[in-house]
Amino acid sequence: MHTEHPGAGPGLSLTALLPEKHYFNNRGGGGRALPLLHPDGTPNLPPGLLTALGATLGPGIAAEDVMFYVAGVVAHSSYVEQFDEELRTPGLRVPVTADRTLWDQAVALGQHAVWLQTYGERGRHPSGAARVRDTPGPHPVYAVPVGTRMPTGLLYDPERETLHLGDGAWTGVTEEARAYTVGGRNVLDSWVAYRRADPAGKRRSPLSDLVVQVWPSEWSVELSELLSVITQLTDLELDQETLLGSILLAPKISRELLATAGVRWPKDPVGKGDRAPRQPPLSEREARASLKEALADRPAPARLDAHPNPKGWLLTENSGHPGRRWAVGTLGQTRLLDADEEAAEAFKDL
Repeated sequence: MHTEHPGAGPGLSLTALLPEKHYFNNRGGGGRALPLLHPDGTPNLPPGLLTALGATLGPGIAAEDVMFYVAGVVAHSSYVEQFDEELRTPGLRVPVTADRTLWDQAVALGQHAVWLQTYGERGRHPSGAARVRDTPGPHPVYAVPVGTRMPTGLLYDPERETLHLGDGAWTGVTEEARAYTVGGRNVLDSWVAYRRADPAGKRRSPLSDLVVQVWPSEWSVELSELLSVITQLTDLELDQETLLGSILLAPKISRELLATAGVRWPKDPVGKGDRAPRQPPLSEREARASLKEALADRPAPARLDAHPNPKGWLLTENSGHPGRRWAVGTLGQTRLLDADEEAAEAFKDL
């Protein structure tokens, strides 16, 4: 969240899928997806950051380690609770330790947190487990089948640590797991709300009334995995809270020190300059194919001269006299240039 307080729960969430803008809490007002890599495969980090961190902390720091470090420090509720007042001024701020031992501990915890939040698709579990329910330690148990009748909601018995859903029940569900929230929303309540007999959501047309009538057994498996994940996340938060306290007491690397070491912080708006996604280069063959597609039913020029441009290709009709010119951007967008138009200006709009 960059324009408002993140709400109760972890400071950020992670996914191996392609998230949309409001992935964090399904509301407007500040959610932002921050990819690990640009489309061309380069790290989505300020230029010079890895070199500057390596100069202070030592060699061997990779771009993925920065993501794991941030996850280890920020992706837990204690971070939001600790900096509740500061986060009233929107924008997550991450304390960067100058202690390599603490850095490595944060990276390891971040690998664990990412592994859990992505259901084993990214990161790493300390045991090397491949699936979220294969890890050591107790997991919630699917004790009583839900059956086929669609449930109307959740009931929780804290004394027996039992979660009831319709005719079904899961045992070994801790109070911390039941109360787990992200962005101020209870995860279990939200999950069930869209899978109950009268599902949540806006009714925009008669199609909204076409809902599942029989409880799919696959949803019971999904809920078992979700309960396992949030149970492990709540256990991990204790270690993250302890580590955050240690980082705050130890020497830290300031933004100014990193800038002095050569880090170039983005100054442009999102989508511009250093913040703009870096696309993989377009081949000449792809540029010609994009132009042919853009011309659709009109015949493409038989002869074209191709001139590489940092943001694509400039294709010029070679017909023995001044011909037409097209700018083809890195994503295949095509624009016909006016006779006096500079190609460099045209590529700014592609």
